[in-house]
Amino acid sequence: SSRLAAFAESVQQSIEDTRGLAAELAAKGDIVSQSQRDIARTYGRLILDRHTIYLYADVLDTPDVCWENPDLDPLYRLVNKYLELSPRVELLNSRVDVVRELLS
Repeated sequence: SSRLAAFAESVQQSIEDTRGLAAELAAKGDIVSQSQRDIARTYGRLILDRHTIYLYADVLDTPDVCWENPDLDPLYRLVNKYLELSPRVELLNSRVDVVRELLS
C-alpha cells in the first residue's frame, strides 16, 4: 500500500503540473506556457509511473508466499480487499490516462 501511495503522489504531482493546460488549450488552441521538452518530461514521468506500478510494484499480483502457503491466500485476499488495491490502481490509471490525453 505504501508503494501505491508513492505512485499516487507522483500522479497527483503530474495533475498539479498540468492543471491549467486544458484551459489554455481550450482558450488558445495550443499550449504555449510550457515547452515541448517540459511536456515530454511530464509525459515520460507518467509512463514511468505506470511502468513502475505494473512491472515493479507487484501490488496486483498474488505474493509468492501465498503460492507457497495456500492457507495464507484468504488472508491476502482479505487485506487486498480492505486496502482496495485494485480499485485504487484503476483510479490512478484513469487519472494517468486523462493527463496523457491532454499532453498528446
